[in-house]
Amino acid sequence: MSKKSTYTALILLLVIISILWGCKEGFDTPDYAYEANAYATFSFSKSSLFIDSTDFVVVTLSLPSSLFGDTLVLEAGNWGLFTDKKRSKKLIVNANEMQYILFANAAGDGIVSLKHDGFLFQKGLQLKTVGQSLYYNITTNSTFIADNHSYGQIKLSNEHGDFMGDEIIIECNNAMFLNGLSKDTAMVRPDGTCEFYIKAREFGKKELSISNTTSYSYSQYIEFTPAYPEYIRIELDTNLIQYPQTIHVKAMCTRSLGEVSEGIYINFSDSSDLPNGMSIGSFNNITRVNNEGIASSIYELTYTDTFTYVTIEASVTPLEQSATRVAGYKTIYHNSD
Repeated sequence: MSKKSTYTALILLLVIISILWGCKEGFDTPDYAYEANAYATFSFSKSSLFIDSTDFVVVTLSLPSSLFGDTLVLEAGNWGLFTDKKRSKKLIVNANEMQYILFANAAGDGIVSLKHDGFLFQKGLQLKTVGQSLYYNITTNSTFIADNHSYGQIKLSNEHGDFMGDEIIIECNNAMFLNGLSKDTAMVRPDGTCEFYIKAREFGKKELSISNTTSYSYSQYIEFTPAYPEYIRIELDTNLIQYPQTIHVKAMCTRSLGEVSEGIYINFSDSSDLPNGMSIGSFNNITRVNNEGIASSIYELTYTDTFTYVTIEASVTPLEQSATRVAGYKTIYHNSD
């Protein structure tokens, strides 16, 4: 081989080595580093998600205290939406555990990413196409009353008719179906519908978990409105009070139909025979209506200069503008001696 050919071959070899070295550097330094034992991770409430913008998964982030105050980015690619209708969220860490709800509205790889300062943690969901869908509709009363008596109807209908004869399972915590349990089943009729009837004692939003035997499942919410008392009767442990004595006050709350909802706040107040009906005491340790329909408080005198009759009142004003205030009264005697 001539000297010129040797130099040419050497130059080509150096060029090849330089190219390979540059490629190596490119592969060794990605934008984000994948870590198996990540210091910031997340988990899913379930492993699969239907692409219907209705089914959802709860993403729970597990974060160390060292990240408090830092900004992280949670992304769902081009297939997912968070509750604010965005595909990514910038979040400031303020707790060791943070949760977000995620829906799927388009096909995609199901990958969810958590990014922070050159760090990337990813996890995948199985996205399922909805060939048939269940949707629930409330076809009777538009509201559910939390009186532990009145049943509201939940009607499920399937627009495709593919669930005919299938068994539908429904669950709801702190509520009861016609079978006396928090879980019930029904068969889909030939018209693609089935119904459930539900009642509750606690007001507020309740999550319905609906599934069938072919693995389709999703969650929806219904709202129970408070069942306010129609009558309030006051019970006291004495009819005579003298400073520094205290009195236990009970407001017995009832309705003509069903029971008063748990958790309703009762307002306690007092008035006297003194000018302007001035208050001479205060109420402490007020409790909300319990599962026996009782709210309670402790009445303590704050004015002790004279004797007088004192009227104890317990009242509630429902949130509806057209509703009537309900109150109960009891009069006792204050002896200043």
